Amino acid sequence: MEIPEIKSRLDIIDTAALLGLSIDPITQRTNCPFHDDKNPSLQFSRTRQIATCFSPACSAGTMDIITLTERMMKSTTHEALKYLARLAGEMPQSPKEATAGTGKGLDHHRDFERMGSSLLASTTARKYLEERCIDHKRLDIGYNPYKNAGFNYLKGCVTFPLRDGSGRVHSLYGRSVRANARARHFYTADRRGLYPGYPDKGTKRLILTESVIDAATLLSLPGTIEGYGVLALYGTNGLTPEHVHAIQQLTAPEELVLFLDGDAAGKAAVRRHGTFLTATFPGTAVSVVDTPENEDINSMAQGHEPEVFDRLLKERIPFFPSDEKNSDERKKAETTTKKTGTTEGPQLDTSNPDRLTLATKNATYHIMGGIRQGMDSLKVTLVTTHPENGRKSRQRPDLYEDRQTAKAAREAAAKLGLDPTALENDLATLTDLLDSYREEKKAPREEKGTAATVSGTRKRECTEFLKRPGLLREINALIGRSGVVGEENNRLFLFAIASSYRMPDTLHALIQG
Repeated sequence: MEIPEIKSRLDIIDTAALLGLSIDPITQRTNCPFHDDKNPSLQFSRTRQIATCFSPACSAGTMDIITLTERMMKSTTHEALKYLARLAGEMPQSPKEATAGTGKGLDHHRDFERMGSSLLASTTARKYLEERCIDHKRLDIGYNPYKNAGFNYLKGCVTFPLRDGSGRVHSLYGRSVRANARARHFYTADRRGLYPGYPDKGTKRLILTESVIDAATLLSLPGTIEGYGVLALYGTNGLTPEHVHAIQQLTAPEELVLFLDGDAAGKAAVRRHGTFLTATFPGTAVSVVDTPENEDINSMAQGHEPEVFDRLLKERIPFFPSDEKNSDERKKAETTTKKTGTTEGPQLDTSNPDRLTLATKNATYHIMGGIRQGMDSLKVTLVTTHPENGRKSRQRPDLYEDRQTAKAAREAAAKLGLDPTALENDLATLTDLLDSYREEKKAPREEKGTAATVSGTRKRECTEFLKRPGLLREINALIGRSGVVGEENNRLFLFAIASSYRMPDTLHALIQG
């Protein structure tokens, strides 16, 4: 693969995240890893695909994706290019690379078989797994006891196999059974392989979890994930080139489901990985499970019935590459139960009648102030929001007028840098959904009640009032006392028209202001 093609396929910010840098999604800055940086001085530019350190104490200067990768990996340019080519999807590991350190890989395979026997003999390890809601009878799990069992790594850990593309155990992940918050996670050296292994090539829907423990938890509940494959990431920054390569081996993937932790780090990883996966696999849907605040898959398994996972998976939402604010708006629009129109495609969020919302992959549309009931027009206050940077375009078109709709789409597209045809199609969908919503909310016709009974005395008083000299001036004065200020001729004129509502031939007026 040529260098220009590698650069065209990869994004420098997404690649930097895979290399371990945590980049602020708003400022696109991070602490420079090439010097002692207390204030973020490494600035990324997604438009120019460069990173520049502005600190006078650093000599990194401006870097493209290749130079950045080379310096982060502390490798040669050739090695950095090989890594980026694999990341771009055109260079899977060669047999020589895959078998580098084969002796150690074979040792891991044999050692793990012996660890499986140790698990059966250890009450401590089995109790730990049961408390974590992990089914050791169903899954392939081992244990390295504290005493020397012939291998000196991952002592006191339940162990999980990381398998290569051929299914052989290449590395191990260990989870300490001791209550030691500072030493819980361990990997064997030269980590390679995936848990529970490379997904079956026919997998249509693949769940990506944040940790091996979370993946093992879902695999312990086979009925819950029927129809899904499961693949564990290695933490919030653990979407590696090998994960990408494994997904690229799927023959026809339909959906990648991000099921990460509900803490701040997990949510940031969802935005980062979701954006990367959407760009890398454009023909595959990317969705997100709304994990409860500060929960993860394993903690929910310990505190809830298994049905909670069925519900969360059913209520997963499409991922939109956007900032956090717009993502929340889209999530609300996708999950609300107050919807109109068809069950497929974008739905109208009507939970706030004064702020109707439609979220599509192209933009988010708000109808401010709701819509009027009259069926002869559909004049609305429309706010169109860019899906990534949050910029807004505000207009007031009549959506029943094709020319106004097309003009609104063109103007919003020009201001926000979006596709005018896509926006015009969205507005056509929005009009149909608003029609359905208005039809549903249309007030029923008021039933005619019985005529009010008026006493003879009251009739005489009314008749005398109507015969008074200067009647219209008196009525106009009463209108003024009711709070209507100014426009004396117009207000009196309209009062006379309104008073005809019980006449056989009702008067009408069209007011233009």
